[in-house]
Amino acid sequence: MDAKKLKIGTTYYCLIGGLWYPNFAIVKAKYINNAGWTYNNRLVVMEQNVDGVVHRFETTAEKIYPADKEILSAVLHNERQRRRILEHDKAFNHKNAREKIERWIATLPETDQKALRVKYRQAYPGLVKKDGSFFSSKFNMANWYDLMSLYFDYKYPKVKIPVISELNEKRKRNI
Repeated sequence: MDAKKLKIGTTYYCLIGGLWYPNFAIVKAKYINNAGWTYNNRLVVMEQNVDGVVHRFETTAEKIYPADKEILSAVLHNERQRRRILEHDKAFNHKNAREKIERWIATLPETDQKALRVKYRQAYPGLVKKDGSFFSSKFNMANWYDLMSLYFDYKYPKVKIPVISELNEKRKRNI
């Protein structure tokens, strides 16, 4: 969420942990206030009561979500997909990158394989032949990493996290 939209005393879901690693937990916590840092206005203070002991911690506003189950299910789905990506074998070098990534792409459904090659060709027209195969001799490691991240977008797709105002409008229409 945006730090300006948070309301003092309101309970939200917070993702805990994880900067370069997967998040460790999602907890309910109450918003206290902005952390007051002049150089980082996204940092906020949250409070959680666990067995009568009050814990205060700081987190970024981007890791805070309204207490809505539809939003929570989308967040948890994206975190599962992120964890799968981080736990996926990425041990390749310039010599074996083509073999590994071609093997990974082969695990996708055929329509996704074609879509991946078309999308990659749009980004790098000089690296993909008309038949969809790659000019691997022209690839550098950055190109292999871009292709790997595109593969992960198709293998472990993430969902759009709904905005609370969109959910409220949708619920009003269903009533």
